[in-house]
Amino acid sequence: MTMQLEAIVNQPVIETERFDLRPVRRSDMGMIEMYASDPRVANATSSIPHPLPPGSVEAYVTRAMSDDREEDVWVMDGTRAESSEVMGVISLTRLDR
Repeated sequence: MTMQLEAIVNQPVIETERFDLRPVRRSDMGMIEMYASDPRVANATSSIPHPLPPGSVEAYVTRAMSDDREEDVWVMDGTRAESSEVMGVISLTRLDR
């Protein structure tokens, strides 16, 4: 059995009363794909295609965890309030200043 380590993402965790904003993890892929595959979610965004192409969530998470990424991605983690571990995703594109 091979042990695989996840890269450490240099990105803060932001805590609130109802949820935490935390860096995306590979273990989030299933929930992100479930939500992103819903046509109602895709139609409400300008960035999610429907139908969702195979492998697109894995590519998204890989980009989000990359050291040379151009945007920071946080998962809205509701476990603090006994809610879903993945309630949504927020991404901010870095500005070159």
